[in-house]
Amino acid sequence: MKLFLLFIFISLSSQIFAQETKISGMITDAETGLPVAGASIHVKGKLIGTVTDDNGNYSLTVNKLKLPFSILISSVSHQAKEIEINRNNETITTSLEKKMALLNEVLQQLREHPKVYSGRP
Repeated sequence: MKLFLLFIFISLSSQIFAQETKISGMITDAETGLPVAGASIHVKGKLIGTVTDDNGNYSLTVNKLKLPFSILISSVSHQAKEIEINRNNETITTSLEKKMALLNEVLQQLREHPKVYSGRP
């Protein structure tokens, strides 16, 4: 009986530690509804992540991470978004707002530089 209980305990504990969470979905632009290619999706505080394909689709598999955890979705031209993951095999389809960047004006004046003559023709 003790051997049987030990076997059950080992089987259950290995399933707990070998837990795998798969997250997939699509990232779109909130204004146009078009897919956001090259958006970065990564687990907050970890070096685990992926990038969306040309159609805005992504798939991320995370091993040995305790639920809940957060993912950060970002793109160069869009505002970042943080989403909490509460269950395994979750599909997250979301949209990102455009990031407005105000650039300062750059003024360039052309000045005529005096010619320097060396005295030679």
